[in-house]
Amino acid sequence: MKSFPVFCLCVGMSFYSQLATAQTKVAAQHSSSATMRIPVSLPLYATLNKLPQRLSADDSLARLLYARNRVRTVTVLGPETPFGPDTIEHFELDRRGNKIRIDQAHGGQSRLQRFDKHGNFVELVLTAARSFPISTRVVYDPRTKVNTSYVTVGLGEPVLWQQAQEFRKADTASTEAVFKPVIGLETKGASRFLSRSYPTGRDTLRIEFMGFDAADQLIDFSAMYRVQRQKLVVENGFIDFGKLPAQELWRISRTQRGRYVPNTRNVYDRQGRLLQMVNTWEPTPAQKPVSTNNDNATTTMRSDRPFSGRTVQYTYGPDGKLLRTEDAHQLFPGATVDARLMVPIVTDFEYAPNGLLLRKSDNRSNGKRATYEVKYTYF
Repeated sequence: MKSFPVFCLCVGMSFYSQLATAQTKVAAQHSSSATMRIPVSLPLYATLNKLPQRLSADDSLARLLYARNRVRTVTVLGPETPFGPDTIEHFELDRRGNKIRIDQAHGGQSRLQRFDKHGNFVELVLTAARSFPISTRVVYDPRTKVNTSYVTVGLGEPVLWQQAQEFRKADTASTEAVFKPVIGLETKGASRFLSRSYPTGRDTLRIEFMGFDAADQLIDFSAMYRVQRQKLVVENGFIDFGKLPAQELWRISRTQRGRYVPNTRNVYDRQGRLLQMVNTWEPTPAQKPVSTNNDNATTTMRSDRPFSGRTVQYTYGPDGKLLRTEDAHQLFPGATVDARLMVPIVTDFEYAPNGLLLRKSDNRSNGKRATYEVKYTYF
């Protein structure tokens, strides 16, 4: 089962949107308005709204499975509570297996999705929630390849926020987005955004991101890369040219290769199934040691992010179905955390004869196994 961010204004683009988690801070000013502030550390590209037109291999197989079994709704129920089972996730499907509504637990945003008769993902609505009073609507035109984004802040009217045009020339794919100023919604001062991707070798793709202010001066520049073999992404990350002003970064990137810093490495079997995913994170500037007491367990961190990486192992059955995942974190040298946070999270999956997931169990709750039942309705 794939899960979606609960509170997210940015709907993402392709693989590189997964390299950073969009963190938002909302400060309520009045009962009818709110301001969304994007942290300085958030890359500008995370504000680009585009509807993905290519499903992952897992999502594509899931869509075929749902369509073949005529599934209409899927509900994931957690362990019993004093008020009954906890609904972890619920989503509705059309007859082709596309998710047309996705609801999260605990009052989060709902995602409403629309697909045209050709299977193109043409509209997404992220509804407002009490703790996040901003709703977003993104519309994609397959003919012009334009993504148009509207936002509604608080009790205001929907307003145009962004238009993103996709185009291609030879082996270079580009997207240009124009931002409109919206009261209550802050960006990093960019009025225009340009992303450009092109091959730099037989299996390596380079992606550049540029932000321009209202005077069309370059104010933000960054670059990433992706390594792909036999249509499988084996590595991606960012390209480091040092800490320099945006225009200087852009200039030296024309002549220097830069330092390729991996964020994710993937290992596959001969059938193309993902066996291992390894995430690595760069250290952040050290802070003074901080100790907190939680449930009588002391946590000490030498920086604001003690984890240096994460490794996920995948195990499959003879029929190719995912049977188990093992998710573990690694620490930066000298960092210490509550030992319970270092216990690998092991998740097991069980399936019905028709291939649909019946239940999964994991040890996320203080090391205790918890079971989640999956219920279906059908057309």
